[in-house]
Amino acid sequence: MSQHSPVLSPAKICWRDNTPYSLDFGDYYYSKKNGVEESDYVFIQGNKLLERWQQFEDEHLSRFSIFETGFGSGLNFLLTAEHWLDFKREHKPEHLNKLSYTSVEIHPLQLDDLIKIIRNWSVEFTYTNQLITYYPPAIKGIYHFDFGRIELKLILMPLDQALSIIEPKGRPLFDCLFLDGFTPSRNKSMWESALLRRLSYFCKQDSTFSTFTAASRVRKDLIHSGYTIKKVKGFGSKREMLTGVLSHSNIPTYKSKYPWFETKHTTSITEPIIIIGAGIAGCATAHALAKENIQSIIIDSEASIGGTIADFNYSSFSPYISADFNPVSQFYWAAYSLLQHYLFQHDDVIHDFCGVFLTANNQERFTALNAAYQLLKRSGLEIEWIKKDQTLTTTGIEINHPGLFVKQAGWLNLRSMCKSLINSPLISTQLATQVLNIKKHHNHWQVESTNGIFEGSHVIFCTGANSNLLDDYKLCRLDKIKGQVTTIQSPEKLGNLKTIINNGHYLIPAHQSKELITGSNYDRSNLATNCATIEADIKNLTALKGLSEDIDNIIKTETQLLSNLETSNSSKGIRLSSRDHLPLIGPIPDMSFYQKHYPEYIKTGRLKGCPNPKYFDGLFINTAHGSRGITASLLAGEIIASLLADKQLPLPTQLFHSVHPARFFVRDCIN
Repeated sequence: MSQHSPVLSPAKICWRDNTPYSLDFGDYYYSKKNGVEESDYVFIQGNKLLERWQQFEDEHLSRFSIFETGFGSGLNFLLTAEHWLDFKREHKPEHLNKLSYTSVEIHPLQLDDLIKIIRNWSVEFTYTNQLITYYPPAIKGIYHFDFGRIELKLILMPLDQALSIIEPKGRPLFDCLFLDGFTPSRNKSMWESALLRRLSYFCKQDSTFSTFTAASRVRKDLIHSGYTIKKVKGFGSKREMLTGVLSHSNIPTYKSKYPWFETKHTTSITEPIIIIGAGIAGCATAHALAKENIQSIIIDSEASIGGTIADFNYSSFSPYISADFNPVSQFYWAAYSLLQHYLFQHDDVIHDFCGVFLTANNQERFTALNAAYQLLKRSGLEIEWIKKDQTLTTTGIEINHPGLFVKQAGWLNLRSMCKSLINSPLISTQLATQVLNIKKHHNHWQVESTNGIFEGSHVIFCTGANSNLLDDYKLCRLDKIKGQVTTIQSPEKLGNLKTIINNGHYLIPAHQSKELITGSNYDRSNLATNCATIEADIKNLTALKGLSEDIDNIIKTETQLLSNLETSNSSKGIRLSSRDHLPLIGPIPDMSFYQKHYPEYIKTGRLKGCPNPKYFDGLFINTAHGSRGITASLLAGEIIASLLADKQLPLPTQLFHSVHPARFFVRDCIN
């Protein structure tokens, strides 16, 4: 794959002596004698993890964080998780609640190879099946696995790139290093002196490391990076290995290239945090905060969770399919992996991974879809190019065009999703409550409403197009776009349809033989009236014209039925969208401060004397999700929670800049 391709080259392996062997690096994945025992000896015992967990103290965090170079088969993670579960059961520590495990891999195993390796082990780990189920395709990015009190963050890219996207910003992140990967003489790029030095910047004072190697160059580089080194007996017949403690930290003064995007550390939180908006963005934010043991209260003027858009009975979701790996596609790809993971875990959400057939119904779509297919087909993503004469088998009906079938897509019921997200004792709701005003009172915020005053140190705006609460902050121009979905009441005419059809508009198959759903339109006119219209219903139907004879027949029938009606009963709503099609997520900047201090620094790039940004202390925003709120909301909520819990962001730093609320001001200054 090219240097700029988002698709990584998967690991090339063979089997020797009943052990997986890397053809890329000419080395075994683990000891031929016993891989599980080797992992336990080198990394669990080498870092004295059980002892360290018992003695763990951190006045700011109750999370123990491990960083691993080389995920491989996931053996080290699975074994560490097993020891953690045993430790939690036996000791029930109050001071240590979470295990955070970050691992980097440049050549991920193909899923079939991973399964074969795992099945070859002599033990069964608690999270084996979940790892197989959630295992991502070989596409660059950060992938999150939520196992309750264990978090796995798998970063698929070269180590130097991974370190660049999780900048420590002067704050050490990790308590422990697993220096794995293949032998230094055959994997030189991962063991470079500069990389080991940079890696030490991420580690806390008195953090530990262990590694299977005792190579002289590695030992010297680790000493120069601040570690006190100890040689110990290696595993099995191996004579020596290295362990050590970071005796003095050499974290350089952090200087951002983009200070206007920097965020400050969160100090004290007065709970509950107030979230305005009970749509999917607000519910996902509350869910992410609850995972950090932070209480929240959701306030909304609507009488039910999910807001008006939840009346769209079923909404489609899909990974972002594109041959262009730009910030938009990167963000939504990262967001989709979180949504998929959540749906795998939660049966209380009504959903179906029925797949989506993206029709190549004109030359432009054919070119774009085919380019995406050629790029992604070797990544492990379950996609298939479908010829016209294969469409009946794939979709259940004959389609007049070829296209791309994406198996990892489907539909969900939005209201059931929102209810699932807020199913926590740490989340409360105050519905049918209109927010009238927000003002600062001493060191906290007061939210005045039709049901009294709510107080808290932090307020998060997850409001939509019907709210003017953000107008005073002058962030940027946001577009209001009306959308309407149309219900087709005669599903028997397309009873065999089993996948979503998408030609720019979508057709969702009937669920439990009730109705098909098509939509959604984008209407920037007549925003003053938020009524569904017959005209919009007819537009939704005619947008599907020409896809198939079956669909054309149902369009004709439904259009005739609609023409006899005076009003539409379809679901409608108004979306809020930004001009670059990405949401606004993060602390709310003081734009008067930005306008006064930053234009010259941004234009010239000369940062000497550049001040730190100023925000409205305790105010955050998570809005403008447009038509992709279902996909984006979980990631957006995790971003907010990470900022408030003062932990590592769930996406690359540069990608956070792409959703930062001040980004349009910065771009306008540059241009």
